[in-house]
Amino acid sequence: MTRGLDDALLVVVCACIAFLACTADCFGAQAQSRPTAADVADVARCLVAEDERGGDWSAILDVLERRAAAHGMRVASMARAYCAVHRSRSPSARQARILALPGGRPSARLAAVYRRAVDAARAGGSGGCEAEHWGAPTGEDHARALRAGWLRVDCGGVRNAFWRIPRRGEQMSINEGPRSASHFISEVADGALAAQLSGELHRMGQVLDAEGNARDSIVKGEIAVKIKFARDRGGVVTIEYDVKVKEPAKVTSRGVAWITAGGNFTHENPRQLKLGAIRDVSRPAAPIRDLDGDESQIGEG
Repeated sequence: MTRGLDDALLVVVCACIAFLACTADCFGAQAQSRPTAADVADVARCLVAEDERGGDWSAILDVLERRAAAHGMRVASMARAYCAVHRSRSPSARQARILALPGGRPSARLAAVYRRAVDAARAGGSGGCEAEHWGAPTGEDHARALRAGWLRVDCGGVRNAFWRIPRRGEQMSINEGPRSASHFISEVADGALAAQLSGELHRMGQVLDAEGNARDSIVKGEIAVKIKFARDRGGVVTIEYDVKVKEPAKVTSRGVAWITAGGNFTHENPRQLKLGAIRDVSRPAAPIRDLDGDESQIGEG
C-alpha cells in the first residue's frame, strides 16, 4: 500500500513538472511570437533605411524571417544584427534621422514612410522571395556576393539585389570561369559584329600600308568597339554594338594665301607690285651687208 502510494505520488509529481515545463515553453513561445512595439520599430527602421520607396520591404522581411528561423532568433533581433542602419558604429546623418524615428522631428514625408514601414513590419513578408541575403546591386555589395558564389534571386520589381547560397550541385555552374571573348564576339547578332570588325580590320591594313608608303613615315589608325548590355527582369540580355574607325589622315600638299584688307583670302600677294602691260621689244632682223655690197636677210638661202 505504501509502495503503491509512493508510485502514485511520483506520477503526479512528474505530471506536474511536465505541465509546468510545457506551460513555460508554450506561453514563452506565444509571447515571443508577438513582437513588442520596440521590436516592430527596429524592423521598421531597417525597412526605411534599405528602401524608402517601399518596393523592397516584402522581400526584405522574407529574408529577415528566413534568417531568424534558421538561427533561432526573433525577427527584430535579426534586423538589429543584419541591417546596416543598426550595425553602423558611426551612423551617417541619414541613418541618425532614421534611428531617431518616430522622434527627432522628421519631415512629413519621412514620418509617413515610417508609419507605412511599421504596418509592413507587423504584417510580415509575403513569402514570395526565397533569398537569404540582400545588398546594393552595384559596388562592393555586388562584388562580395559574386566572390562568395551566391546566386541572384528574382524577387520582383526591387531596387536591391537579393541572393541565396547555392545548393549542392550548383557550385559547378557558378565557378565555370571566364569564357573566350573572341567566341562571344563571333556570336553577337548572329556573327554580324565579327563580320563588320573583320572587314574594318582588312581595310585598316590596306590604308595603313598605302599611307605609310606614301609618307615614308609612321602612320596611325584606330578601331573602337563598344558593346552595350541590358538585362530585363526575365534574365534576357539585349546586346548592342558600335564599331568606330579612325583612319590615318591622307597626304596633302600645302597652299599659301593672303588676307585682303576686307578680310578675304587671296592667292596673290597684295604687297607685291604688279607688272604693267607686256609689249614686244624685239627688233626685226637687220639686213646683213656682205663684202660685195649685196644685202640679204638672215635666214635666206
